Amino acid sequence: MRLGARFVSIAVLALIALELLAAWLTPSVTPWLHVALALTAWELSVQLVVTHAGMRARHDATPSTPMSVSVLVAAWNEERDIVRTVRSILSQEGVTLEVIVADDGSTDRTRAVLLEAFALVDEGPWLVDAARSLRVITVAHAGKGAALEAARRVARHPILVTVDADTVLGPGAIEHLTRPFVDVQVEAAAGAVIVRDARDLLSRFQYAEYLETTFVRHGWSQLGLLEQVPGAFAALRASSVEHAGGFPIDSLTEDYELIFRLYARAAEEGRTIRVPTIVDACAYTEPPRMLAGLARQRTRWFAGFLVTLARFRSLLLDPRARAFGLVRLPIKLIDALLPPWSLLSLAIVATSALGSDHLGFEISALGLVLLAVRVAFDIAQTHLALARHRAAASRLEALEPSRAITWLHALADAWSYAWLRQLLVLRAYPFALTKGRVWETSR
Repeated sequence: MRLGARFVSIAVLALIALELLAAWLTPSVTPWLHVALALTAWELSVQLVVTHAGMRARHDATPSTPMSVSVLVAAWNEERDIVRTVRSILSQEGVTLEVIVADDGSTDRTRAVLLEAFALVDEGPWLVDAARSLRVITVAHAGKGAALEAARRVARHPILVTVDADTVLGPGAIEHLTRPFVDVQVEAAAGAVIVRDARDLLSRFQYAEYLETTFVRHGWSQLGLLEQVPGAFAALRASSVEHAGGFPIDSLTEDYELIFRLYARAAEEGRTIRVPTIVDACAYTEPPRMLAGLARQRTRWFAGFLVTLARFRSLLLDPRARAFGLVRLPIKLIDALLPPWSLLSLAIVATSALGSDHLGFEISALGLVLLAVRVAFDIAQTHLALARHRAAASRLEALEPSRAITWLHALADAWSYAWLRQLLVLRAYPFALTKGRVWETSR
């Protein structure tokens, strides 16, 4: 309850400050403005608390012996990237690992290029390398969750690591990611997923976005409230996944729903779990490089979030779920409504700016001030995220854009890309209602 009180108290102080600002700039405050100010104050309070938490570093104990890890890779038509991905996994040091690639009924040469690149031996349903550290199984095309579940069922080690088939790991990434599992309360861990080879405008915006996302996830981790690990690079305790029913096979975002399953199981049993973010564990993923691909990706992500929130609505305000149910889920419920509200607010401010009346000018001035406050927060977060990332142990600088380019796109984000993201996810609302299950490429 103390954490919830912290969010509320800061939100109240922020609302008072914003109301005073509005009274100064806009004497004729409308009911709509009061609602807008309340939501802005809440968003600022969450950002403040999470940013402050993200500035703290957590040092997990180093295991006395190397962790035994099963790396699960779900691949669907990934002939272009799969060999590079698997090589980056097999080159990892400091852990004992096996790699299981589940070929989800690919129609390209995914299986063939693996067979050739690693001199695999055909053993019935399996392709196996001489050292038996790499195994490839082909399953009927049923989606990423089903492919991961097929791989999980034959995994032999107590820690599972999921890696997307188009993702390259930095040196020592798996060792860093799995260190926290010496703590029995840790049931999952999030890696730092970075956009690789950000050469075009869209991918450079995503590069800056992903850095800030990792920083924010670290903040939520420090508060004990992280509800998501990236499927592109995450670690899971095998026994916990088994206990929670395995990977969801009917979800748009199996990585997101799985963490909800872990929290739900812990709530039923009266336990507390930890889900840390490990900023030293870097993985470089291929982003959507066309607007259509980005739209498909964000639609799937946001629709999956909405469906998962609906599926686990019983945890909302459930005292057994502790801070996750009493604090995190109410915040996520507000997040579910923010995209249309933000765009509506922007439209009202823009319409006011075009008007010639004095009230329109006042509302526009207030809107610009609030946008300037948001930009200031974004700049602060970008600085902190970049500083934290540049010190990451497994960073691959050759795959990243220059710092100057990153700053240029981060500064432009609030005026362009941020609003594009809000616009793209509007398609997710009707999409979520259909509860369709697709795994579409984002390229």
